[in-house]
Amino acid sequence: MWATYVVDANKCCPTPSAVASVVTSISIILLHLIARFSSTTCAQEHNYVTLTMKRLDIPFLIEHPGCSVMVMLMLFELHAGGEDLTSVSFTEEQARAAAEKYAIETLDQCNSS
Repeated sequence: MWATYVVDANKCCPTPSAVASVVTSISIILLHLIARFSSTTCAQEHNYVTLTMKRLDIPFLIEHPGCSVMVMLMLFELHAGGEDLTSVSFTEEQARAAAEKYAIETLDQCNSS
């Protein structure tokens, strides 16, 4: 489906209208970037119509702002593996542990270069 999917572990902040405003602006730019730098012709085939926005129903809440990005990365990993995102759950402690793991792995890769 030609759409923008919002993965958000804290639906309370920002408001749905604020998310829609930002995502709509990004989707307009994204269409032109895809057309220019990608081998796909989807943007042209859809006449550069703004992507629809869908907010995934994530069944948990992570309120700490620093952890929400980590949860997003964790959800991307699960999605890449074909997992159903509506049936997973994370705690803030799990997000903090994953952030520490990613930081250590990133530092290790930087030091091995």
